Amino acid sequence: MYRGLREAVNGFSKNLFALFNYRVLVALFVWVWLLTIAWHPVISAASAIAAGRPAPVVPMATLFLQAGIWLLASVRFALPWHLFLLGPIITSVSAFTGIRAIVLVLMGRACWKGRRLAVRRPRII
Repeated sequence: MYRGLREAVNGFSKNLFALFNYRVLVALFVWVWLLTIAWHPVISAASAIAAGRPAPVVPMATLFLQAGIWLLASVRFALPWHLFLLGPIITSVSAFTGIRAIVLVLMGRACWKGRRLAVRRPRII
């Protein structure tokens, strides 16, 4: 569909805010929540290991479950199997794209292929 990361980010930026019906707080909540779910277990486990303590059970279990979900999705959709290792990074790029979509609409700079997009007026909630 897209040839490269930049083209994908630009392409998805045109419609990821519309997915939330142009509701700012709802969209921000979802993207921040996804980032938290993706990175909190990684940071928690890494900080425990760096401090010389054993990794906590809940963050490690969460990491294994996340990896399993990514692995199942990779197999189901015939994607490269190793994508399960990149789950937090993929989630981060998605959240960046979603937050970028919000900012572009709020600044009136949402465009696609050089044309300004007509978007509905954003709402706080």
